[in-house]
Amino acid sequence: GTNITAGASGDAGTADGASCRVCPLELMHLPGGCLPGAYYYRFSVSNGINGTDKVLTVQVYYKHSIRGVVSPFPPYDEYTFALEDADSINTAIGQVESVGASNAWLYGWMVSFISDSLELADVQDSDVVPHKAWVGQQFGVTGVSVLVDVEVLVHVPSVVHRGLIRDYLRYVLEMTTNASFLVSELSSKLGFELSGQSRASNVTEMMGGTSSGTNSSSGSSG
Repeated sequence: GTNITAGASGDAGTADGASCRVCPLELMHLPGGCLPGAYYYRFSVSNGINGTDKVLTVQVYYKHSIRGVVSPFPPYDEYTFALEDADSINTAIGQVESVGASNAWLYGWMVSFISDSLELADVQDSDVVPHKAWVGQQFGVTGVSVLVDVEVLVHVPSVVHRGLIRDYLRYVLEMTTNASFLVSELSSKLGFELSGQSRASNVTEMMGGTSSGTNSSSGSSG
């Protein structure tokens, strides 16, 4: 079969290019191994006939969260209406926890309202994580309120968001567990077809030997 070889080299620069810092690829998976920022690694692949190289951007980030209780809606005159909305939000929270998304209008409006109010902190909808909703009475407020326990995730650098991380983890899962998807993605990204059983086998073995560092780098970056 055709022997496919690969190599990697890397350096890094800040987003504005004002200064450069270097982090060896083998340190990327270690907690605290690299400072937050964007790192660029150049990978080359050759099958003896064709060759190409691509630059991989790795974002190393810190994450912290702010958690509190908010009242995103005006007070309710009717307890029953408030309870219905709280139940709707709790149902949507369950959907998000189980399948990763919810199309409930009230939940989406609430999340967008919170993220919009934190726009200066570069918070997106995916960074807003409601945990529980209930009906309560606020001091000095006439009527009842829907109260929501909300956690807001803040990332440094701010280009990183929870939705981006979630999509990346899904992609990594497919790349490391689905050989057909792996070969298809590599063919598309590298610009030539990696077809044939022997080629697919070689690529899978190659990635199996090097994927642990790449996968864990995402985990340790957070």
